[in-house]
Amino acid sequence: MDSVFPWIEQVYNWLNPYLSRLAIAILILLIGFILGKLAGRFVQRLLDELSLDTAMKKTVGIKISMAKVLSGFSAFVVYFITVVLFLNSLGLTTVVLNVVSIAVIVLIVISIALAIRDFVPNVAAGLTIHSKQKIKVGDKIEMEGVGGKVVEVSLLDTQIRTASGDIVFIPNAILIKKILKKK
Repeated sequence: MDSVFPWIEQVYNWLNPYLSRLAIAILILLIGFILGKLAGRFVQRLLDELSLDTAMKKTVGIKISMAKVLSGFSAFVVYFITVVLFLNSLGLTTVVLNVVSIAVIVLIVISIALAIRDFVPNVAAGLTIHSKQKIKVGDKIEMEGVGGKVVEVSLLDTQIRTASGDIVFIPNAILIKKILKKK
């Protein structure tokens, strides 16, 4: 094929594989972000149908919308996978991306472990308090110089109102371990 500008054909032949890679990468990115948004909405609707937030408020006393947190997390996972696929299609997936991915996963695991470290003992102590009814709402208790009337006993903590009217939150794990005086 004879061309007036042979260099244009050479540039085209050189750019063609890169442009097709770029087009596919952008398509992956767009589809992935749409799927992430849809996944987040789907999880939100599913957890709303299951009344997760209402159940969490009743049983544990958590007032944070767990449905929003979990739907955001599911969307984030899809976005993360999309970015990895996008970089892979551009040929940019290297050891650095793998190291960053591993670092993020390690940070998430450490964060979850640190969160569970306090959560599990408090829930276990809360279940013990509820099952054995060691402390009930209305009881007057004193522990390490802090005393008052029990206002609420949840799975995670016990709230007492002091004589000055302050509300003190005592984690159930500490409440079970320390010497407690009932009045």
